[in-house]
Amino acid sequence: FESDFSGWTTGGNTAIVTAYNLIRDLNDNTSGTESFAPFEGDKMAAISDPTLGGSLWSNYVLQDLTVGPDDNYLNFAYNFWTYDEAPFDDPGLLVEINGRTWFTAKAGDIGDGQTETLDFTGWNALSIPIAQYYDPVRPASIRISFNAGNTGDAQFPSGALIDGTSVSQSNAFPVVPVPTTALLLGSALVGVIGLRAN
Repeated sequence: FESDFSGWTTGGNTAIVTAYNLIRDLNDNTSGTESFAPFEGDKMAAISDPTLGGSLWSNYVLQDLTVGPDDNYLNFAYNFWTYDEAPFDDPGLLVEINGRTWFTAKAGDIGDGQTETLDFTGWNALSIPIAQYYDPVRPASIRISFNAGNTGDAQFPSGALIDGTSVSQSNAFPVVPVPTTALLLGSALVGVIGLRAN
């Protein structure tokens, strides 16, 4: 995201930031803040906002890219944060390719089970295999989307920082297992914009 949102489509509460601060307790302005720096480079994407909230489905960044013969992995890093608890914000972070879920994080996965106090994962990096989308006869395009926000309610939002997105021949990070539904995908996909490294 070093070139801001160039090549990406956004919706809802999203921003490119060089640093991100979150208050530790929504009910206590004197509780201090946690400050987050980018995973790499100088900028990162912030999806959702603790003061604005918004639905998981309304806060997103997405990009369409054509898969080339050496584009075997989508690499990305995330830092998921929440002020909510189970069973809400399940998911609070959603990563999809062509509408198929590849990765989720939920409020109940992290923290102490208390609402209104900040919990976060810290930076985690993953690689999603995308070689199965390549078609040498008819170039296949895929849509990658990162969504974050409230699910099941409109209070105590969740959100995410996303950084380090790229495609590569070999995985840069631990590999996400291929969902069984993704194995059934054909190559009749749409999209025209190539993924830019961020």
